[in-house]
Amino acid sequence: MTKGEIKLRVRYEETDQMGVVYYANYFVWFEVGRTEFFRKLSMPYSEFEKNSLFLPVTKAYCEYKSPARYDDEITVITRIEELQEVRLTFQYNIFRSRELLAI
Repeated sequence: MTKGEIKLRVRYEETDQMGVVYYANYFVWFEVGRTEFFRKLSMPYSEFEKNSLFLPVTKAYCEYKSPARYDDEITVITRIEELQEVRLTFQYNIFRSRELLAI
């Protein structure tokens, strides 16, 4: 599998009073995408940890293109960008329909 994909619905609690998603929630969605990516490979995080393998986040970056809003259906696409002996680098794209919201 080269990519994982999951659809989410923006919840009220993820937005500000104007109905726009608070910026830090994109990082939560990245983690949801990463978790589902491994789950679809039949390798949930719990299995990594049972084998004393951990995936700490050492760097995080997000470029915001357009805001997500309350009740939007978004799609988080997760790909492995780089695979080294002791490091995985993921790439994330968040879309609303075909509109790119964040990378």
